[in-house]
Amino acid sequence: MKTIYTLHKWTSIVCAIFLLLLILTGLPLLFRGEINGWNTTNQPTASGPMAVEDIWKSLGEGEAAVRAAYPGKEIVSVSADGEDGTLYFLVQDAGSRGKRAHMRMGGEQIMYDVREGWLFDRAERAYRSEGVRDFMHTMHLLHVQLGGTPHGRDILVIACILSLLSLVTGLYLYGPMMRRLALGVLRRDTRRLYWSDWHKSLSLLAATWTLVLVVSGIGIDTYSRGAAAYRTAAQAEAVEAFGASSASPQLTMEQALARAQESYPEKEILSIAGPTKDLAAYKVELGDTPAKPSNFSLGEALYVGAADGALRLVPAPAWLAITPFFINIHIHNHDLFLERILWAALILLAAAMVVTGALLYVAKPRPMAGVRTPPVARSFPVQGELALLLLLPMVALLLPIYGGWGDAGGLIAFAAMLFAGLRLWRRG
Repeated sequence: MKTIYTLHKWTSIVCAIFLLLLILTGLPLLFRGEINGWNTTNQPTASGPMAVEDIWKSLGEGEAAVRAAYPGKEIVSVSADGEDGTLYFLVQDAGSRGKRAHMRMGGEQIMYDVREGWLFDRAERAYRSEGVRDFMHTMHLLHVQLGGTPHGRDILVIACILSLLSLVTGLYLYGPMMRRLALGVLRRDTRRLYWSDWHKSLSLLAATWTLVLVVSGIGIDTYSRGAAAYRTAAQAEAVEAFGASSASPQLTMEQALARAQESYPEKEILSIAGPTKDLAAYKVELGDTPAKPSNFSLGEALYVGAADGALRLVPAPAWLAITPFFINIHIHNHDLFLERILWAALILLAAAMVVTGALLYVAKPRPMAGVRTPPVARSFPVQGELALLLLLPMVALLLPIYGGWGDAGGLIAFAAMLFAGLRLWRRG
């Protein structure tokens, strides 16, 4: 017990500031869609969700439109967004090497709405407030890689691991410490007891959400590193198999896409990239059809020879298959605005958990002025309390990954958690 308490204390002290940083930078990012939508004044309104296979049917029209509107640009790759029925064309100045980008992130991206036929260069976005844009960009950098500092991402992963240890040891200590004390009782004998009671109660309410966030954060970083290594290895294998480009490709991008769809009809095409001077093949990313359009799907590299249409699939390492789960539970399980409001409440609870923990450690055990709160005996088993207030939010976080009925089930689980918490508060 003493060893667990010491481990909890020191892991909490070391990781507190980083955990608070991750929590609070995540709050504005939670509403990034609404904030960016308000702040961007010239972006057209995209259409609703659309099957990805139907979006790809407009690849030829989209290519022609981009080439006609941007004659000085060349298309590097194209990806489909099932959320709003658009194709994203990654372009660069003709003859240049362009910027590093993957899927719909980075570089110069031109959107093509397959229903309406409009084009929009995301590099030409106009903003109501440059300050808001810079603020959101800073929040993203801090949240993902500690502001782009050297080894910032490594530091945040270590902080997540320490946070995980802190949370697990804290939950272990909760049972013995709360065996006779009702949830929500605030003893006023001393300042340290007062903040200790606040910390224990808030921690139980925020524990599952924080556990899910730090574990999924570790999973996302693991995916990022593993996927980068996989893409590098796949590219090297493709170059060895197909060689460098010596002439213009005989297959068009549409034909290469059709070849991939014909050979892998059970897969969803995530993106397609054209041949380069180092590789005489198209790169097609194949993924499993996600449960809902906004979900992330792991892409596997299929190479289509630009000269003869020969295929070479480079399978991703088997362990990478679990990583979409971490990305989806971290980013894609709060599509509904009400879900984001609930997440915001959990973010504030988690922040209060960290702050009250800090106050507990710095508070001196001096008696508090005022009327003391008499102890409230526990009448509900602590094991049942732990089960209810840890498992219900887990269900609420898991179900929305599946959309539709999952969103409804998740909201019901959140409501049940709120009801159970209010019933148990100060009653035990």
